[in-house]
Amino acid sequence: MKRIGCDYTISKDISFFMEAENINSSDLAKKIKVSRRAIDELLNSDVIKDEVCDKLYSFFYKKKYRINLIKEELLKERYENVLFSGLKDKHDFGDGSYLVDNYNQALSSVNTIDNSSVCSFKYSLNGLRIKEFKCNLEWVLSICFYRGYIDEYKNHELIKRLVKEVEEADVIIAPANNNRILHIMNRFADGEINIDTVLNCLSAFNLGREYVFKSDRAIAKLESIERYYLCILEKEDSKLKNSELSFQMDTQLKLMQREYRTGMYVEEVLK
Repeated sequence: MKRIGCDYTISKDISFFMEAENINSSDLAKKIKVSRRAIDELLNSDVIKDEVCDKLYSFFYKKKYRINLIKEELLKERYENVLFSGLKDKHDFGDGSYLVDNYNQALSSVNTIDNSSVCSFKYSLNGLRIKEFKCNLEWVLSICFYRGYIDEYKNHELIKRLVKEVEEADVIIAPANNNRILHIMNRFADGEINIDTVLNCLSAFNLGREYVFKSDRAIAKLESIERYYLCILEKEDSKLKNSELSFQMDTQLKLMQREYRTGMYVEEVLK
C-alpha cells in the first residue's frame, strides 16, 4: 500500500478523558501507575511511548470509553465521505491504497499486528474512473485472479476483461472481505465448492465496502484526518469478534453446501 501520513491526537484524548472523569493529570498518572511527567509529556507533544499509551488507553477501555468508535460516528456526521485504513498491505486488486468504510473492519485487519494503528481519511471521487463490484461472480473471479488462486485461467476472455477494467480504473469499490472470505474463495478456485454456495454464503455477511485507490490522481484525493491508537484490550476484543464471525461463516458455508448442490464449479464457469 502507498503510505499516506496521518498523526495521533493523544493529547486531545487525554484532555477529553480528564474532563469527562473530572480528574487532573496527577490523578490520572496515579490511576494508571505512571509518572505525572509521562502524562504531561503526552499532553504537550503527542509523541508515542507505547508502554505509557497502552496503560492509558487500556484504562480508558476498561472504563467503557470507546473513543475510537465515537470518533467514527462524529466524523461521519461532520464529513460526507470518510474511510479507514489499518495501513496493511493487501492484494485484492493489485497495487493501491486499501481502505474500508467502517472503523471495526479496519481494526480487524490489523488486530494481530504489534504496534498497529488505524487511520481515517476524507476523500472525493469526483472526476475519477470507478469500477464497482457487487457480491457476484465477477467480484469472486477478480479477487481469485489477483490473489493468484486461478493463474491457469489468466488467458480466459472473462478474466482478461475483468483485469482490463480493474487496471483502467482509478478507484475500485467492492464488498469488504477478511481471511475467512478469502479462504472460501480459495476453496472455490480449488474446485471444492460451487459458485452458488460461495455467493449465497458471502451475501449473508456485510462487512462494509472496500475502496482501492489505485492511481496517483485518486490517491491525491485522499486527505488524512487522524491516526487512532489501538490498545491491547481493544485488539483482543476485535480478535474475539473475528473468531465468532469465522464460526458463523463456517456454519453458513456448511448450510449453503447442503442447499446448493448443483451450482457451477470454477472449471465450468471458466471452461
